[in-house]
Parts: sequence; structure tokens; C-alpha cells
Amino acid sequence: MFPYDAALAKATSTAPASIADVLATMQAIDNTCVNGDGVKWFNWLYMQVTESVENRVTAGGFADPAWLTELDVQFATLFFSALNASLTGNPCPGCWAAMFAVRSQTDIARIQFALTGMNAHINHDLPLAIIATCSATGTVPQHGGPQYADYTGLNGPMDALIEVAKKHLLYVYSETLCRLSLTWRTPLQHGILQPLVRRLGTLLRVCGKSLLPLERRIWTLSTD
Repeated sequence: MFPYDAALAKATSTAPASIADVLATMQAIDNTCVNGDGVKWFNWLYMQVTESVENRVTAGGFADPAWLTELDVQFATLFFSALNASLTGNPCPGCWAAMFAVRSQTDIARIQFALTGMNAHINHDLPLAIIATCSATGTVPQHGGPQYADYTGLNGPMDALIEVAKKHLLYVYSETLCRLSLTWRTPLQHGILQPLVRRLGTLLRVCGKSLLPLERRIWTLSTD
């Protein structure tokens, strides 16, 4: 689809072992992708989140930093694996395939790609990442435990990213509206993207209350 797809496949071919590895792969994706590649904008948003998590780990802001670090690595690995599978002609989850199939369509707004990727990553990958993390660290998903506190504690840092993300991801859509000869008003003034902006805020706030029961159920089934 893009002339640099082989380079992207190479960049995502090795599973990360640390948050630093995750960020290195994300930076490689960002450096490789042109602005007209939808993968760039989900990756950009995800990289902001990952940098925030790394800063908090470094600052000692988690009760169980080893668990949170493992979760970060397991979670990112699922995105890299899906992208690599798509680039190399191998099967990948349908929720990811839907985004990868249209990544070259420049009339789709940055925020739409970011939200599509977030939907796939959170709704499909996150439960799997938590189960993999618990298996790797010898823990069990428990409401009210230190891991739960760290997991839900991500909501605060995510809130701080919402305004930055909205401004960055809406920029190209403003240009698209102008090319369509609507007006020079921003998309937010048009109201066209208001539902997407609200969805962005919702998805950036990791919702442990709704997800952890699912992970506990999957855990029970996988250990039977």
C-alpha cells in the first residue's frame, strides 16, 4: 500500500521487552509513516500515552511498577503484531484489518484513524494483554488490589492528554473542510466531530470497572 511497508514490517517484527523498546518501535513507525498514512495517527496518540506511562513508572507512581510495565509491553505487542501481520499478508484481527485496509485514504480524518485504532486496541486487545500480564507475573485480576489501583490510576494522566490530542488530531480535518469549500471555521465549530471528540475522551480514560470483570471471566475460563 505504501512503498515503505517493508520497513514498517521490519520495525514491528521483534516483540518489545521493555517500555523503552515499545517507544523505540513507535518512534520508528512515526518516522517512517507519511502524514497520509492513517497508521501514523493512531501510533502518534498511542506514543503519547506510552510516554506518559513511562514517566510515571520512572517517577515511582505505581504500586506494582513491574506489573504495569509488563502490561504496557504486552499491550503494545498486540498492536505491533497485528500491524506486522497485515503488512506481511498474514491474518490479523478483523477490528485491526478494517483500519489497515483504508490507511491510505486521506479524506479520513486523523481523529477517525486514532479512534478506530483505540477501539480495536482497547476492546479487543486490552483484556488479552491483562491476562497475558497476569500469567507472566503470577498475579490474578482482583478488584481493589494494587494492580487494579495502578490500572484505574491511569485515568488521571490520560485526562491531561485529551486536549493535546484533540488539537493535534483535528488539524488535518480542518484542512479537509476547507478543500470542500465549507468555511474556515474549525470542525468543532461545525459540530461535525463533536461525537468523535467525546469518544476520544472516553477511550483515553481507561475504564477498569467495566474491563476487569471481563478479564477475571477470561482468566477463569483459561485456567479451568
